[in-house]
Amino acid sequence: MLALTVLMSSGSMNRLFPAVVAAALLSGCAGPRVAVEESDGGVTFVHVTDFHVRDASSGENVARALQDIEKISPRPGFIFNTGDNVNRGTDAAEVGNYLNAVSSLSVPYFMAAGNHDVGKDGKPPEAMLKEPYYSFDRGPAHFVVLNIFGFDPAQTDWFAKDLEAAAGGGTKTVVFAHNILGRDGRESELLRETAVAHADNILAVFSGHWHADRVYSDDGLNTLITPPLAFGGIDCSPAGFRVVNISSSGVLSWEFVPAGMRGLASVTGYEGADGSYVRLIARYLDSARRAAAAELKGEAAPVALNRVNRYAFEAALPAAAVPARGVLRFRDGAGAILAELPFEKPLRPAAQVKPGGAWNTFHGDSGRTGATADSPGPALGIAWASDTGGIPFLNSPVYYDGKVYTAARSWSSQGRPFLSAFDAGSGTLLWRTELPSDVIHTPTVTDGLLSALTVNGELLTLDPRDGAITGVLRPAAQLSRVHTPGATAADAAGRHLGGSRYHIEAADARGSTALLYTAKEIDDWGATLMSPALYGGHAVLGTLWRNGVWNLDLKNKTAAAVGKIKKSYGAAPVTDGKRLYLTGDAKLQAFDLASGRRLWSVPGFERGAATPALDAAEGALYSIDGKWRLVKVRASDGVALWTLDFAGPSALSAAPYKYGGNQVVSSPAVSARCVWAVDLSGGVFCIGKDGKLLSRFALGAPTASSPAVSGNTLFINAMDGFLYALTGTEIKE
Repeated sequence: MLALTVLMSSGSMNRLFPAVVAAALLSGCAGPRVAVEESDGGVTFVHVTDFHVRDASSGENVARALQDIEKISPRPGFIFNTGDNVNRGTDAAEVGNYLNAVSSLSVPYFMAAGNHDVGKDGKPPEAMLKEPYYSFDRGPAHFVVLNIFGFDPAQTDWFAKDLEAAAGGGTKTVVFAHNILGRDGRESELLRETAVAHADNILAVFSGHWHADRVYSDDGLNTLITPPLAFGGIDCSPAGFRVVNISSSGVLSWEFVPAGMRGLASVTGYEGADGSYVRLIARYLDSARRAAAAELKGEAAPVALNRVNRYAFEAALPAAAVPARGVLRFRDGAGAILAELPFEKPLRPAAQVKPGGAWNTFHGDSGRTGATADSPGPALGIAWASDTGGIPFLNSPVYYDGKVYTAARSWSSQGRPFLSAFDAGSGTLLWRTELPSDVIHTPTVTDGLLSALTVNGELLTLDPRDGAITGVLRPAAQLSRVHTPGATAADAAGRHLGGSRYHIEAADARGSTALLYTAKEIDDWGATLMSPALYGGHAVLGTLWRNGVWNLDLKNKTAAAVGKIKKSYGAAPVTDGKRLYLTGDAKLQAFDLASGRRLWSVPGFERGAATPALDAAEGALYSIDGKWRLVKVRASDGVALWTLDFAGPSALSAAPYKYGGNQVVSSPAVSARCVWAVDLSGGVFCIGKDGKLLSRFALGAPTASSPAVSGNTLFINAMDGFLYALTGTEIKE
């Protein structure tokens, strides 16, 4: 036995708490200023958003997530929802289902109106919210709620006076609005200008709308965007909520918590390469409760594990001191046992890492084909696991020249975003660099140059030898959108390209740059999540929403539309230089690059977020369809050769608009032996090219990372904060 992972899910209470929803809002009694019970010291609240309740089932999903929030300890002072409670505010049935979902709350509850909540008059139904904008005080802070869809000229004047009154009283302000300020017409712009003028007294602006998890600072405004509470974000951010605390001295701190986790416990053990130690990684995932301690109990005294982050504990113990069998216990802050798991000592080390070719960018090469000639065996074991310094949920690693590089973001204000390099053979940390803002995707590395895009729209260049930041390259114009860039890419000449509406080139580690093209044709939603596919002086960019796929001629600075794609949901295009393959408009499609003509399309790929992998030698595409199955398609004519339903159920929701169930957001990777696919629950699958499942390995933590394959090894990140090196051998009968 190379490594043992034990998983457990404990039961959870299903009762609803008594109804004490903030009656001032739901009964229609709210005014421009709402009186709220004050508390001594600081205040803790929970930010939720974008319920999009339609039918009774979606309302029940929201109600379950709210029940978890009510179990948080210490209990939050209130819950604030920044809107889009329903899909159509004019639909009385949807409004009724929403009210049923929140009616049993015992925690005070407030909301702002979203664009889906309001009618043509810009106001939500009175049964949902009487006053579209208002303010209230709680603890040491003042809270302002805006309606950015109401077009009420009086709101801007009221907002300015309300901010000035709070500042005059020495109180800091928190602003709630469905969308970020400045995005929805002239009044929204005026509200933003007012906020910027008072930025010194505004702690933060909380929003939703974008169905993504983003934290950034712009014009002095700290903006926090939370993903939907009950279903996956449009960029595969996990459904969740943000717990926010404002101390008695007015300091704001926060933590993002994925929803749906209820007592998920696991422990993994693997033996070091020399057999002298056993490494334990234990995880406890719960949306309401956190484990304060973890310990291994055998015949001797319990051995405490070290905390890594909210979810994980670890310890490297002398092999002789590890019992053959034991129990792993998780305890809460009061010492009560939250979960117990059986543990068995691993019998032998996994195979050592023997790297092969580079797995450079997000999907393997400048054409983003996602394939390699290397061939790990199907039987996986953990060769090493290394702490990334954060939560690399959407971050995929890259392998280049003996090193593995990965970014990791922080899910709390106490953490920091990092980019790290590890020795591929041993997992030893070589360097770690703190980044100016989050990098949510994958870095690109070539000889002498490492690059990554931040959520602030910046292209960072670093020296891959020591991680020193050598350049921070910004777009030529301000991006009037949520900054959600995908990965960078490197072409055959070693140029690194990245950006969204604006595309920036970094030529070397000194950060010399050239603005290649300002893609005026691509609107603010365009290319915000996808990574570019490069070929012969061209960059192909898919768009998130409604604006097509664009082929940019980087030399002549022109852009031409490819097809009429409207929705892509994050899946990047793949090209072999002659054809373009992509998932868009609920179809897997192929286009001729020279003419832009569609060659074929395969239906059934709704909300596809995983980029297809192209095995050019075999002439086949491997892609995840709308039911989260792996499909093999002949590249020449689009004929589906086989379909495999491999994924297991996930406690998290990360696939766009998906509630629970089987989910896959990672992209497949093709090796000579098999296709590697990863489900959201942390299962790593080796699937033969004939569609037969050869093996499954349980990482023990949710995984949205795509694997990097080199030699005999898969490198992959997990939500427990670790980068894993999984080596493959032949299956022994």
